[in-house]
Amino acid sequence: MRLNHLVVRDFRNVREADLHLTPGINVLWGANAQGKTNLLEAIHTLVTGRSFRARRERECIRRGGGEAVPEDRVAFVRGDVTRRDGIHTLQIALQGLRRRVEIDGAPISKLASLWGQLNAVLFTPDDLQIIKGPPVNRRQFLDMEISQVRPSYLAWLQRFQVALSERTALVRAIGGGERHRCEEIDAWDAALAEAAAEIHGHRRDVIRRLGEHATETHRAVSGGEETLTLLHRSFLAVQEPLTREECIELHRELLLEARGSDIERGQTS
Repeated sequence: MRLNHLVVRDFRNVREADLHLTPGINVLWGANAQGKTNLLEAIHTLVTGRSFRARRERECIRRGGGEAVPEDRVAFVRGDVTRRDGIHTLQIALQGLRRRVEIDGAPISKLASLWGQLNAVLFTPDDLQIIKGPPVNRRQFLDMEISQVRPSYLAWLQRFQVALSERTALVRAIGGGERHRCEEIDAWDAALAEAAAEIHGHRRDVIRRLGEHATETHRAVSGGEETLTLLHRSFLAVQEPLTREECIELHRELLLEARGSDIERGQTS
């Protein structure tokens, strides 16, 4: 999978760029504030549909002479991607609060359809927090990379978020006196447990695979004097690999154990 051709227009400070990329390493160089990082941001937007720096895509549209973004200005990113099944074109246009994404000229309504069309790993100075920062940074990194190569994983992440939101709203309602809804919680516990088990299994498998490469690479860098090991340590606190059914059941048991305190606190622990 390779990005062959990149066209960028009115994205950040890039008025217009047309790049033909070669296999192997491509280097962008130039003075400060010329738009090197903005081009990387444009590629990342093509990969995920979102910027890695902006909270709102509107911030990516090139400004006019002042601070305001002209309402009729469209930020545009297009890339030709070579994959095993041929060449495909990805395109994203941003105007105001609107975003239009196309794959091979056909618009898509869900960003999930874009993931996996062009795989990429972004590394910036902030990514040192993957090692130094809290566990949430490592989970987000894994989620980003796994979702690109395993579409089913992204679907399970979305199911997990829906089930988590619904269960949390439900425990708050029950804690607020709506006891007649207690029977609903079993269904959301089941949905949340299944999604959590799937996510757990994918993360464990990917870390095992990454660990094999990381150990080999680090051994070469250290001249064979050190050994690096990657471990997946979850709150399940189990050493042996679990079957899918065992993992689901363990999550359901934990949710059941926490149900009383979750209702009291109004959140899913």
